[in-house]
Amino acid sequence: MIKATITPSTSAAALKLNEDGSLNVLTSSVELGQGAKTVLAQIAADALQVPIGRVSVSDPDTELTPYDQQTSSSRTTFSMGGAIGKAAADLKRQLFDYAAELLEASATDLVLEEGRVAVRGTPGRSLGYGEIALRSSQGNLIGRGAFSTRGGLDLETGQGIGSVHWHQGAIGCEVEVDMETGKVKVLRLSPHVFAGRVVNPRLCELQLEGSAIFGLGQALFEEMAYDDRGQLLNANLGDYNIPSFEDIPKQLNPGALEHTGSEELHGIGETLLPPVMAAIGNAVYNAVGARIRDLPLTAEKILRELQRCCD
Repeated sequence: MIKATITPSTSAAALKLNEDGSLNVLTSSVELGQGAKTVLAQIAADALQVPIGRVSVSDPDTELTPYDQQTSSSRTTFSMGGAIGKAAADLKRQLFDYAAELLEASATDLVLEEGRVAVRGTPGRSLGYGEIALRSSQGNLIGRGAFSTRGGLDLETGQGIGSVHWHQGAIGCEVEVDMETGKVKVLRLSPHVFAGRVVNPRLCELQLEGSAIFGLGQALFEEMAYDDRGQLLNANLGDYNIPSFEDIPKQLNPGALEHTGSEELHGIGETLLPPVMAAIGNAVYNAVGARIRDLPLTAEKILRELQRCCD
């Protein structure tokens, strides 16, 4: 699987350093359960060497929080993470400028050390972030940054930069098919992506597991049924068939490939969803020789195809 991300796009962020040394990340990225707040807090904490417990990430408010183009297309960690990195660089410059005057040192001789600005080689000469913000007479310090990508396709020729970032992934699966009933049981799913640098390994694993299970539902269970008048027959979750815990394979083996030392971030939100259905369909074909070309791969369709092959 290779997946694009929306191009061009823009994200902006602000980091507000308070007098108590806490850090507010102001962003319009939407937390929809994908772990965006956790990852963005980690990126900010790492960039400024602030304990993550002292970092809070805002909810979006279009009157107050900086612009973000959209929360979609697996772009939040890449684009908003980039914007936070630039905002951190701006805030770091301000910290060094104020600390240089207070510590009577050159800004080029200063380093960040776990929530403090210190003179390189002289750890005893340092100031905490909160004290610098307090003594700056600004009340707080605010760093701002924006991350934009360029590109796009010419609508007339179709030429240009289709995506500034390509997301790669692959999935393998093992299935068991009952020849008498046509029932498919997925024994193992192994979703893997290229992530560049993984910010939060656990969230990455959960995202890949979620994609695999979502795809399994589409492959084997989920179907919108209509009558001959076009009326939807299963319009609620009481009638719409989704996988239960018993249908989820006992072996889910997610993995993310990293480039050691790389700072490049790749989105993984949707990459591993589309190939799940194809992988399961191929596995069913390899098991019993039934090639089903429309979803879901129900037992009835498999039995009909087996009967057709026999005839």
